[in-house]
Amino acid sequence: MVSFGDLRRAEPGRFEKAAENWSDHADRLSHHADDLAAKVVELDGWHGEAADAARAHFGRLHEQFTEAADTMAQIPPILLDLTDQTTTARDQLLDVVRRAQEVSLTVYEDGRISAPSQGPGHQGDFDDAVAVRDELVMLLDTALRDVSEADQTAAAALAELLPEMVGLTAQAIGAEGQVPRDSIPGPNTDPADVKDWWDSLSPAQQESLIYADSDLVGGLDGVPAEVRDRANRLLLEEQRAELEDRREQLEAMTDRGPRSQRELDDINETLAALEDIRTRLEVPESESAVPAFLMKIDIEGNGRAIVAAGNPDEADNVVTSVPGMTTDLTSVRMQMERSDVVQMTASMEDRAAATSVITWIGYDAPKNVDAMESDSARNATAALISFQEGLRATHHGEPSNNTVMGHSYGSVVIGHTASSGGIAADNLIFAGSPGVGVDHVSELGIPAENVHATMADDDFIGSIEAFVHGRSPADEAFGGQVFESPTQGEWSPLGTLDAHSAYWDPESDSLERMGRIVVGQ
Repeated sequence: MVSFGDLRRAEPGRFEKAAENWSDHADRLSHHADDLAAKVVELDGWHGEAADAARAHFGRLHEQFTEAADTMAQIPPILLDLTDQTTTARDQLLDVVRRAQEVSLTVYEDGRISAPSQGPGHQGDFDDAVAVRDELVMLLDTALRDVSEADQTAAAALAELLPEMVGLTAQAIGAEGQVPRDSIPGPNTDPADVKDWWDSLSPAQQESLIYADSDLVGGLDGVPAEVRDRANRLLLEEQRAELEDRREQLEAMTDRGPRSQRELDDINETLAALEDIRTRLEVPESESAVPAFLMKIDIEGNGRAIVAAGNPDEADNVVTSVPGMTTDLTSVRMQMERSDVVQMTASMEDRAAATSVITWIGYDAPKNVDAMESDSARNATAALISFQEGLRATHHGEPSNNTVMGHSYGSVVIGHTASSGGIAADNLIFAGSPGVGVDHVSELGIPAENVHATMADDDFIGSIEAFVHGRSPADEAFGGQVFESPTQGEWSPLGTLDAHSAYWDPESDSLERMGRIVVGQ
């Protein structure tokens, strides 16, 4: 029996997402069966006992794969029906809670509804409240009974599709490809070792991990970008479903307190950010856009999002863009737009080369005055080192020309990373930097001719740089390469905020110069 608490906390969107996953599994297995049949045809010129045995073996596999795909295809309708019935029952439950609150009744966590209180001289009101309570009890009992029956029906239907019930072998359903969750490398594993581990897996094991352990595989440095993208797209939809379910619960509250309202506002902002990412992922390849790859997504805390414009594993030039203070998941749209602008500019500078530009919201950027300290930068170094080494480990063919670009506090992150443990990069670019934690380019471990910096004359950061994170990398005395950036025309002794964000302005000298650096010119 489904309890009141179970139904109130239910997330029907998870059933719907599971249905989509099973449908994808069925389609993929069906395609594998078709591919297998095509391979058997290619054996027509092979004769003898070994050939006959091979054909018989592949024939059995084709039959089993087809049966498995047909069986899997029966699962989504069951889950979708359960989704609909659970959604209906939960809506009824939430309506009961709302109506109970309107007449000052309490619905307890175990599903009991408090009895109405009777005051002197109010018999009519009391009778009305009793009638309402009786109706709500009946509605709630009906909702719980209906959803329990739906749950039992779905469980029974799914049990009939278990492999042993339909005669499928472990090989046919890919059970032999399952990988224990505790055997997956941890986030601190050397990306080169992760790549070796991934390459050692069978295709069936890799597919199993993408679907069953997307939360671990999607953010693991050393796993190929295309694989991370597939895993994170699944994770993105799961996280959206969770947030949408929670939003429905909050919106159903008739008397939201300040805490619940803040939670609802945060959920709406996060959902908007996830929608921005989905929109970018759906942009088709064209002359003005490259496909996007989702290399990490996490909605916890300030959030994480790593989105590549172009496949970094196949690109000749790879850029990692590290944003500055106040950046979090909710600002992903602006950061992706900047990456797209750099990608297009670099591609125009060298049309023969493929360039990937990655938006790296992979750390907790400081808020306001916290940017005066280096703690956030130090805490980010391990993640940035690992990510850059992961790009090297998964890249195909000759090593790519890798650039790490930091804006504002992002340059502080890069400076601390380069000076503390080294960074897998060929070039560094600092824009609007308050300092990078060192006073000379020689302390970064990158040749001086490959370290570039710019500071607009009216960037407000220029007025405080001497007090924060060391000498500005745009200072000639720092020893790197300095290039010009546009001014916004409104001079102020303390600079302007607009100038601090103008480095990506279309056709600006700074954007053009960044494009040339990225392609090695």
